[in-house]
Amino acid sequence: MRQKLRFLHLAKRNEEAYVKWIKDFLHWAKAKHGQWIHPMELIDQEIEAYLTHLAVDRQVAASTQNQALSALVFLFNKMLIKRFKVEALRAKNSERLPLVLSKDEVRQVLNHISDPLLKLMSGLVYEAGLRVMEVCRLRVQDIDSRVGCGFLMRWLSNTPRPVVSLVGNIYSRE
Repeated sequence: MRQKLRFLHLAKRNEEAYVKWIKDFLHWAKAKHGQWIHPMELIDQEIEAYLTHLAVDRQVAASTQNQALSALVFLFNKMLIKRFKVEALRAKNSERLPLVLSKDEVRQVLNHISDPLLKLMSGLVYEAGLRVMEVCRLRVQDIDSRVGCGFLMRWLSNTPRPVVSLVGNIYSRE
């Protein structure tokens, strides 16, 4: 299964998540049937019951349930070539609004970070809008120091994506 995931160029984190959810599903089916059972022998209602179990019994977030569903879709559609239809009880989306900090609040947070590397990484996440893994994978070659701008390759597409102002003044240097 991992070979198929890699062949389809899924991200390593997606691969890990899919494997986790498929294992969880198989363990759930084993607990329900009292023995290991091949996924081809499972019917749509059992897949539906598992997804409902995630929402009701384990109270997972909607995005978590969607991730589990995506893993099962991969297992059945791509690996086993078996279509299924589910109408499971869906987890509710969170109604919380995201917390947005002002520039001064961000500056205060960054000024409390003593490690210069962590401070730089945190600043890049905030100012340049990079994802954590993009910051972790950032290389010297990705930065054009003449214009103070970076270019990220390979993550979302194979084309350069400009990232503005990598050398901006987002925190005071004390």
